[in-house]
Amino acid sequence: MIDTHAHLYDEKFAHDLPDLMEKMALAGVEKVYMPNLNLATIPSMIALEKAHPNHFSSMLGLHPCDVREKRLEADLKAMEEWLDRHPFVAIGEVGLDFYWSRKEEKAQYKALERQMAWAHGRKLPIVFHARNSLDEVIEITQKSPLRQGIFHCFSGSIAQAEAIVAMGFHLGIGGLLTFPKSPLKAVVAAIDLQHFVLESDAPYLSPAPLRGKRNSPHHLPYVVDQIAEIKGCSRDAVIEATTEAAKKIFQKIDCSK
Repeated sequence: MIDTHAHLYDEKFAHDLPDLMEKMALAGVEKVYMPNLNLATIPSMIALEKAHPNHFSSMLGLHPCDVREKRLEADLKAMEEWLDRHPFVAIGEVGLDFYWSRKEEKAQYKALERQMAWAHGRKLPIVFHARNSLDEVIEITQKSPLRQGIFHCFSGSIAQAEAIVAMGFHLGIGGLLTFPKSPLKAVVAAIDLQHFVLESDAPYLSPAPLRGKRNSPHHLPYVVDQIAEIKGCSRDAVIEATTEAAKKIFQKIDCSK
């Protein structure tokens, strides 16, 4: 399995990462892609990647919840300098988040458009965060030349999923699917397996049996089992399809391979 979205550089993993890696290996998780949040998270993320280059790879992006108009230009300039000196495998996670507030809406759009330009100019996949803003992110992407990446933590409708896969993007499926009344089950039933990738979003969004506890990549089998049950196929078929999809997105530019 490949976990396409986990924040393993988070301090919540600082005390037991070796144990966690053993559990990942036992669960069959061979690779983890780490999305960035802000300037402060870059050094710890890269340090983890350098310590375990065969297992972890880093993305670069300014999370919409960390966007502030007053420092936006400085933050983006510093991030672009990082792009020039380290081989990141994707731009992410970037996007729009209107869940908490729309106070920084204009700045979020500005940051997103700039980072989409990075992805296009550097021929990198992009990983979108779209909370309470999925239609807006779909619309801006439809108007762009980008056609490679992931809509992280997808929780939209079948129609929104169809619009995303029509552009060539993949849907990040994680713990939300395992919740008993999750509307995501209908989406998984309707969309072909080839359009999904697995993600834990660790340490967040644990699957239903572990809700409220720290999430980890080795919990992905809960998601795999749920997809297999919905699609009426084997666990191996889910793992094969999602792993192939993840490799299609990342491996051409993944310097650890």
